[in-house]
Amino acid sequence: MFCSECGHDMRLTSEPMSETFRGEEFVVEGVEHYTCDACGNYAVSAKASDLFAGKLAEAYAMAHGMLTPGEIKGLRKSLRLNQAEFEELLGVSRPAVCRWERGSVVQAKTADLLMRVARDVPGAAEYLGCLAGVSVRSRVVQPAGGKHDGWGARDAGKAGAKAVDVEKIKTEEIGLVA
Repeated sequence: MFCSECGHDMRLTSEPMSETFRGEEFVVEGVEHYTCDACGNYAVSAKASDLFAGKLAEAYAMAHGMLTPGEIKGLRKSLRLNQAEFEELLGVSRPAVCRWERGSVVQAKTADLLMRVARDVPGAAEYLGCLAGVSVRSRVVQPAGGKHDGWGARDAGKAGAKAVDVEKIKTEEIGLVA
């Protein structure tokens, strides 16, 4: 392969790459690409471009304290929702969740905060599901800070698992005034 900038031969490598994303410099590792030793230009194959975009989005999200593409996908799967259902739950348009999970687009801060609430506040995902008309079939794993009896993902679907009482969630557990 020849460099599009200077015409020299390019070599295949997995060395770290430096890339500017949203005005910030990030280092992406573990993506196979072609690099030109003469001018420093690099090219990522179409096959590796999704991996590159995902790693770049992950670096950005981590630097800004946001959920990474893998964490978003994990949350959606823990709720047993497909992408369209998760979009309904969050009130975002299609195909936002697909793009977030691939890393081709970074979620807005408001969407990030709402996903954290759905993940970390017991009953919040179920409450959002009731509002959006989406059946949340599982409960999210508890936040690291503590355990709430009957609200773990392991309890979902088991006999005796807590039923969702939306009014109780609104008033007692989330603290909303009816």
